[in-house]
Amino acid sequence: MPIRPMPLLRLNPSAPDARRPSAPRTVRLLATTTLAAFLAATPAACTNRKVRVEIDASQDGATRTFETNASGRALAAADAAYGADARRDSTLGAAYEGTFAEDELPSEMGNRGAIGRLDSALGSARLYFEQFAEPRAEWRELGQRVESGVLWMRLAGRFVETRRIDDPVRRAEFTRWWNDEAIPLATDAYLMYTGMQAVVQAQRIGAMPRKPDDFAPRTTDETFRLSVFEPLALLLAERGWLRADELAAVQMAGIDGNASSRERAWLGERIFTPVLFRILGRFDPALAPKEGETPEEMRDRLKALAPIGLEFLLWTKLSREYRDIVLESPAIPEETRAAIRAGKWDFELPPPFGFRVLARPGVTDAEVSLATGAEPFFTNGTWNAASGRVEFKGGFYDAPYRYAQFNAPYYALWALPAQRQESLFGAVVLEGQPLAEYCVWEAALKDDDRTRWLAALDSLGNAAVTDAERAAPAAAIAREFAKSHPMPKPLAAWIEARSAARSAAERPAEAPAASDGGGTLGVPSPGSTG
Repeated sequence: MPIRPMPLLRLNPSAPDARRPSAPRTVRLLATTTLAAFLAATPAACTNRKVRVEIDASQDGATRTFETNASGRALAAADAAYGADARRDSTLGAAYEGTFAEDELPSEMGNRGAIGRLDSALGSARLYFEQFAEPRAEWRELGQRVESGVLWMRLAGRFVETRRIDDPVRRAEFTRWWNDEAIPLATDAYLMYTGMQAVVQAQRIGAMPRKPDDFAPRTTDETFRLSVFEPLALLLAERGWLRADELAAVQMAGIDGNASSRERAWLGERIFTPVLFRILGRFDPALAPKEGETPEEMRDRLKALAPIGLEFLLWTKLSREYRDIVLESPAIPEETRAAIRAGKWDFELPPPFGFRVLARPGVTDAEVSLATGAEPFFTNGTWNAASGRVEFKGGFYDAPYRYAQFNAPYYALWALPAQRQESLFGAVVLEGQPLAEYCVWEAALKDDDRTRWLAALDSLGNAAVTDAERAAPAAAIAREFAKSHPMPKPLAAWIEARSAARSAAERPAEAPAASDGGGTLGVPSPGSTG
């Protein structure tokens, strides 16, 4: 999706009006800059990349169907993975189908994923993950975004110092406040925001606000999102940008799920607008809140601030008053700084904190339907019991437009019991998470202990002896590891029940054994309340 580049406005440094253009020329340049910015923000017609994947991982291997609306060279990797002859038309565009080893799922468009498994005598535990976001060096990208934000904050401070404040004492006070309070707050808030956004996205929870007329009770997802972002709201009060009563009003509005239109208007009129003017008053007393000022008067004053913003953008295009700031900024590539030192002034400033607000981001909309054969016990997808599938749906932004520190991949953990359980136990005793725990328990046994345990399992299938006799070897091993390596509780309980039956049969009827309610295998005895 091409974005029209914004043309650079070059300034002749020898012109007498190089630092402060005359009024008519300022108007012409302002119009030119505004038009150029509009063209830069107008992307060519495009649609998001769309990917639809179906995976059957309920047996051995993985059957995969891949569909996409991409075409041409974008299909080269898919052609290589499935074979060009495998491509067929679909409602989405192109489609492929193939069977792959579980740990070698194909990468059709840069996606990375696999299915891992941990097998045992009683079943297998399995893991699926797939990442559709393109890779990037997160630490480097984060540093670049923070430094670009600091750069723009310093530019704004220099603009206010040189163009909005004439009194030297007030200018010095503003400079101290801006550098010691405003810039640290902006960077801290950005770091908190990106981390919090990554946490919320990892749970596949969106950030879209409700429709104004939606007053349903607050959902669990909304509660989780609110709790994650709460420290960011408290940071503003902690640093003195919001008063305690203002924070309380913001927190209480919509605490039940949504704020009404009247509540939102009240917050804007009585909280956010006065807070904004209070901050602006730090560098221009004329912009400070006025006693008795009506909301309508404040809105009119807000509209009057628009030319100041345009003047600032024009200043960044035409002025060289901030040359020293650019040369000091790590956000500017070294080759660009070298060119500036050599007298060239032909470069683009990086977007503040990486936010490309006027550009349409590139997004991959990825839907995955995963047949697992059993309900996952841990996933960030949605289980569809009717189809027996885990469903994932989300958008993955291209690296330049990804503002969170990382994009969580799709993932699911599930377990499939082996047929052998029914032959040994008469039913499925271990499934879901307990079966996954058992797979780890068995794998962690030392070789000789595992050999003894597998022999004990074989004894459970010996139909020539009683249930209690069949369970005796397994019960002995369960007792041996009850403290250091306890087996999953459902299996321990099954063995305990057979062992208890044998003990009851062997005890004299006139001398029942005393019990403290605790089972010998690490689970409660039948009938106990412990």
